[in-house]
Amino acid sequence: MESKIRLDKILYDNEYGGFSEDGKEYKIKIKNGERTPLPWCHVLSNELFGTLLTSNGGGYTWYGNSRENKLTVWSNDAIEDSTSEMIFIKGKEKIYTAMPYKVSQDYLITYGFGYAIYETNYEGIHQSLTIFVPNDKNEKINQMFLKNETDERKDLHIFYWINPVLGVTREETKKHLILQKNDNSIELNNYYREIYSSESAFINSSEPIINYTCEKDDIKNGEIKKTEEGICKNPCVIIEIDLSLEPQQEKTICFSISVGEKTNFSQVEQSLESTKLYWEKLLNKVQIKTPVESMNIMMNGWLLYQTLASRLYARTGFYQAGGAFGFRDQLQDVLSLLVECPEIAKKQILYHAAHQFQEGDVLHWWHPEKNNGIRTRYRDDLLWLPYVVSEYVKVTGDFNILDEEIPYIEGKLLEDNENEIYQEVKQSTFKESLCKHCIRAIENSLQYGTNGLPKMEGGDWNDGMNLVGGESIWLGFFLYDVLNKFLIVLDKKDELELKEKYKNEMQKLKQALNQNGWDGRWYKRAFFKDGTPLRLFTK
Repeated sequence: MESKIRLDKILYDNEYGGFSEDGKEYKIKIKNGERTPLPWCHVLSNELFGTLLTSNGGGYTWYGNSRENKLTVWSNDAIEDSTSEMIFIKGKEKIYTAMPYKVSQDYLITYGFGYAIYETNYEGIHQSLTIFVPNDKNEKINQMFLKNETDERKDLHIFYWINPVLGVTREETKKHLILQKNDNSIELNNYYREIYSSESAFINSSEPIINYTCEKDDIKNGEIKKTEEGICKNPCVIIEIDLSLEPQQEKTICFSISVGEKTNFSQVEQSLESTKLYWEKLLNKVQIKTPVESMNIMMNGWLLYQTLASRLYARTGFYQAGGAFGFRDQLQDVLSLLVECPEIAKKQILYHAAHQFQEGDVLHWWHPEKNNGIRTRYRDDLLWLPYVVSEYVKVTGDFNILDEEIPYIEGKLLEDNENEIYQEVKQSTFKESLCKHCIRAIENSLQYGTNGLPKMEGGDWNDGMNLVGGESIWLGFFLYDVLNKFLIVLDKKDELELKEKYKNEMQKLKQALNQNGWDGRWYKRAFFKDGTPLRLFTK
């Protein structure tokens, strides 16, 4: 039976897809199993739990940390785009999947704020699979709607399969995985994890599980040969439910991955609507209208959604499952939230300030569950704190944040021959106001070379310039801007002497940038340690 999947009018059609008319969804057309040029991804996440989906059915799921505690296998192979989670259906004639993974059929994929839908029609059965991560629960829901559009009864065997990790990599964890049936769920544990070892994961079904196995080698040709659980040689989770659909009959079934507790399937519909409403309220606080429709679409939802879901919450993507917070990275991200989500920006500012050393420098990145991070010689990281704080108080008018008392961290200083060190740090008992934290960052940055420009050392926003090591023109401009923006803070705190000092620093920087940074046509980029200029352009 031919596919009946239709795609109504879309905006900015690029032959593979485009935006819905209201700009709130992105539609992707998969024709006869053909793939998009590269995996087109969508991140669904709350602060603790999330999943990455691709247009080919790939992606993975995590809890707590998208690197340290993957629940299923992550892959960044853009050619293979292998899946680690799949729903597949066995009918009388053949096996076919409910997601577009290596199958020759048409699909319509919809990416929305907090959800994704994979829709197809195959062998006379209309399938619509809605995937979402509730904004307030540690679970991923797969809600599948099926309708028999033929004149004959359809007896179906439906399988939900995952390739589990419960840690960083499957190679490390598979020998430690314990998988066992627990009522109408499969419980997964890995007690050898460095973190999260006490957290059980569950594979759940809204329908009775009639067959299952935790050994990948025990399923052949869409049939589970035998049931195994416990510690398996090639661990996986495959659960089977059976379903019969009379002509024109329809049915909704659900599968889920959850952590901590099993899914309450009676609340799925309510949870989906609540999640959609959560994102709608968050993203609709500010709407812009310009003559450029594409600008409106991106600004009125998509950019903010990706900043929150992918950058702040998930901290992952197809090419890198990082999981860590970067001092500069997430501070830069919250600059886009100052109007619509100032409370989220404030929380992030205070959190980052607590990852600053008393010397003024900061951790370049760290994992939130650990006391470990990397101390480097990057010269721009620390300046993002006063930069973002200045912008925050300017936009929100919340000057009370400056008086928040925040501890520092303590750790080993870098030796003369060390550019960076990954180390365990501890929280200091010494606290100071956020304002003092910012001042320490600025004071640490007032280090100049022979040209009167800021020292570069480890790098300056461009991590690839970590071996230049001399002086940075870019950092000079950035430091000038930070000093200028921070004057509003010094005015509020009556720091008149410091304000005068920073104004003098600005004048010296301005003179050095224009005298030594300018080559007559372009600004140079930096100076190497031996004084050789680094230019982006030549005369």
